[in-house]
Amino acid sequence: PNVQYATVPDAFLFLLRESAVWDDLRLSSQQRQTLSALNARWDGPLLALRTWPADKANQKLSEIVAESQRETDGIFNRSQQQR
Repeated sequence: PNVQYATVPDAFLFLLRESAVWDDLRLSSQQRQTLSALNARWDGPLLALRTWPADKANQKLSEIVAESQRETDGIFNRSQQQR
């Protein structure tokens, strides 16, 4: 893959997919459903980045991370956001 994980600005997207993180945050069933749908929506764009040149892939990944952070603001309560 062209995305260099060492250069990923943060692990936010990867953590959003971990069931242990969901358990730690004590997500409700509604939060889990909503987050699952968001993760499914991001699957295609993230998978496509594997074929992009590294600099463009990392730039796009940063944009996806920022978008996902904005979208999850409406899913997580304040305590979950801080955690």
